[in-house]
Amino acid sequence: MPLTQPDPTQPQPTMWPEDPDAWPRMADALAEDAQRLNPRVVFLGDSITQGWGSEGRAEWNARFAPLGAANMGIGGDRTQSILWRIAHGALKGLHPELVVLKIGVNNLWEEVSQCGTDKVADGVAACVTAIHAHCPDARVLVLGILPTQAAPDHPLRAIVRAVNARSAAL
Repeated sequence: MPLTQPDPTQPQPTMWPEDPDAWPRMADALAEDAQRLNPRVVFLGDSITQGWGSEGRAEWNARFAPLGAANMGIGGDRTQSILWRIAHGALKGLHPELVVLKIGVNNLWEEVSQCGTDKVADGVAACVTAIHAHCPDARVLVLGILPTQAAPDHPLRAIVRAVNARSAAL
């Protein structure tokens, strides 16, 4: 069956149908904010990361802002979105001590069924490689995909465990 979703290991911007230019604008704005901040810690990820800037703002301000942290999370991002952002300057000129990567949950749907868990885990690994290429002195903390679906025996839970097992060595 041909792959209709982008390859998790290849850079691809996210496009929001309601406003195709919104995601690139947001990605650029986050990169510009990070360059102004010159962060010691960079958080890269999807809506879970982005949520620290809204619902989790009080905790962010108390725990992460004092560390000189930049939140570069965008809802809906997948591994290929992170790769695209890095390739297009998200980390340009930054010298963080730590990059926290929280990505992969949005790759679980069609991409797992079309290309398998290994390819999604390869996408997470490609993100780590790209981060190291742009910030060679930074440590990268790869956070696993959180459990999804309410039922503990839901088949997607096994997929999450498989991707996380592959990504754990990163």
